[in-house]
Amino acid sequence: MMPANMGSVYLPPHKMKAILEKMKTNDESSEQSQKYMWEMLRKSLNGIVNKVNVANISNIVMELFNENLLRGRGLLTKSILKA
Repeated sequence: MMPANMGSVYLPPHKMKAILEKMKTNDESSEQSQKYMWEMLRKSLNGIVNKVNVANISNIVMELFNENLLRGRGLLTKSILKA
């Protein structure tokens, strides 16, 4: 079972691999896999926003367009406000 707030819990690589293998056998629309994908999107958006500076903003905007911004628009907003 995956923790509700996965961002604050460290998972060793072997446990993470086991969880990913279990999710591959389960349905993609399961609650567990959706939570995992949501956390991965959140971490990705936070990482991209934290890299922004004046010199690379045009490159960062292109990276943001590669993410699922329709699904993560609230996450993007929170990340920008937090940064």
